[in-house]
Amino acid sequence: MKKSKKPAKADDKSAERKLEVLTGYVSLIESGILFPSLTDLKEVGLTRERIRQGFNTLSGLRKAAKEQFPDSFSGTLNLDDYLSDKNLEKLNKRIKKHKRFVITTAVNGQQIHQGFIDSIKYFCEENDAKLLYLPSHDPAHNLDNQIDWTFDPAVLDDDIVFEETSLNSNFFISGIRVTAKQINPITGLNELSQTKGSFISASPKQFLEFDAVSASKFPHARMTSGACTLPNYSSTRGNSQRSSYIAEFQHVIGAVIVEIVDDNIYHFRQVQADEDGSFCDLGYEYSPKKVRKLKGDEAPVLVMGDYHAGEHDETAVGAWTEMINELGIQEIVFHDFFNGASVNPHEELDIVLRSERAEKGLNSLRKELALTSDEFDRILSLKSVKKGVVVKSNHDDMLDRWLKKGAFAKDPVNFKIGVDLASALTGTKKDYLREALSMVKQPKHMDKLQWLSVDEDYVVGGIHLGAHGDKSANGARGSIKGLAKSYPHCVIGHSHTPGIFKGAFQVGTTSLLRLGYNKGPSSWVHASCLVYRNGQRQLVNAINGKWKLDDK
Repeated sequence: MKKSKKPAKADDKSAERKLEVLTGYVSLIESGILFPSLTDLKEVGLTRERIRQGFNTLSGLRKAAKEQFPDSFSGTLNLDDYLSDKNLEKLNKRIKKHKRFVITTAVNGQQIHQGFIDSIKYFCEENDAKLLYLPSHDPAHNLDNQIDWTFDPAVLDDDIVFEETSLNSNFFISGIRVTAKQINPITGLNELSQTKGSFISASPKQFLEFDAVSASKFPHARMTSGACTLPNYSSTRGNSQRSSYIAEFQHVIGAVIVEIVDDNIYHFRQVQADEDGSFCDLGYEYSPKKVRKLKGDEAPVLVMGDYHAGEHDETAVGAWTEMINELGIQEIVFHDFFNGASVNPHEELDIVLRSERAEKGLNSLRKELALTSDEFDRILSLKSVKKGVVVKSNHDDMLDRWLKKGAFAKDPVNFKIGVDLASALTGTKKDYLREALSMVKQPKHMDKLQWLSVDEDYVVGGIHLGAHGDKSANGARGSIKGLAKSYPHCVIGHSHTPGIFKGAFQVGTTSLLRLGYNKGPSSWVHASCLVYRNGQRQLVNAINGKWKLDDK
């Protein structure tokens, strides 16, 4: 009899130990840690050994906790049930009712930023928009087989998009699941965009890249959204610290606003949240309980897509002019405002192209400078504009090179003005373009212009705006990836292709989308960037002169 009682006592103690582990695990879930890791459990005294003794694995512990405390798992979603044909049909019907969407990523098992979600919902009410969540997960916390997904319960109040979903014929939500720690979440997906069009996929990071297409199509974009969940990349799994550090640094509390104009045309722009969850969109600040227009010196700075006066696109200029007037923009940053067609060193041996330029009157430096002056005045004379910042750019530098190497000696059309400029500028440190404009036709609003040198910083809200993008570190050829290493947060120009790589944003162009030097497939897009005083940024694209959905 005595021998038979010992196992019973041992069983009782074992059950008590298991219950202690279960209640400790559940207490973490109820505190908001939806997917407790071994690190989290260790902090409340639940060691790996205790878990193994009672449940063998962390997955076993979670399964037992679900069975014994089901009410604590209110944020759990069974994927098989959620993706039934009936549910997907209902989801698509709900989506088709809207033209404006706020798309953000919810990472499996992580707490939401409540202030940001509240701000998004206020935005949706004000703008007749629909909130959509995209699912992502951290492999270090992947305990189940991805049939069960655990989200903050608030996420389940709205729709989560797991499968590929079209918003129009040229833009879709990708169903490819990307892990939260993926260093570049859009790399290797070119084929998807080239065959199906532009897409957005889940990631706590904000990335954007355009792929070149034929002249008849709008370039295809690959982008990620940013997240509504808080960063938590702690893990006890081996070799995870580096990826955790990178993921934490690049984690963006943010979203992408997508606007569907019709079955072909769409607009999109990024938003990022402040600590309280408020965010800015098109000159308005949205917080959990209110919206306010940013007026006066609170209005965003506009970094305009490369201008190229003389070969600018009137529809793009019209779009930016409308934006400036509507948002009350006071400050504009210009890239490649001067085109340099009359002194372009890359074309001096192309007789056919130079002949075509002559017929259009684009071979005269004097005329080009006068036109550049007129275009400066066109923008600077807008009612709200108080300041223009001219970033030293490679097309400005064409004039410098033309004068310094004496190329005017073999240029009959521009010989006289070349001699006059060379005489006036030799031995000085003046900005060649500024002085040339002053000699030929000074802009009426020259006093509003600030001229940056190549190495001069210009910072707004912690964002570096003084680099054109043609030069990277130590004089190397410039690129968005190269500049992202030098300036953790910047906005550059140069490539005519908008993009986001880590903390670097790149504007598109204001020029014609087809010039002589971008023959073949092109990724050029009319796009500018709004930079807010708090450091938030959003790229805004223009198509056929339209930069947003006009539905009000």
